[in-house]
Amino acid sequence: MDRKVQELLSLTRENNTMLHKMRRSQRIANIMRVVYWLILAGAAIGAYYFIQPYIEGAQQFYNDVDARFTAVDEEFQGNLQNFLDFFKSEE
Repeated sequence: MDRKVQELLSLTRENNTMLHKMRRSQRIANIMRVVYWLILAGAAIGAYYFIQPYIEGAQQFYNDVDARFTAVDEEFQGNLQNFLDFFKSEE
């Protein structure tokens, strides 16, 4: 009986050691997962910081082009209205 108790104690200690190793592996894996996502988020923020002047330049270019097209459209609408008014006044 004493031998079985010793064997059971030995198996229990071995099992406990394995469980501690598994838990340590899980903790390390979770820490590495958090580090991975932090690095990924940091890289994305860094990339945006690096590219931000180019994005702002592109936005400014788009706004300038939009303003010019708006001005041309307004000028065209005004000229078209003047043209139509010219023919209406002849009637």
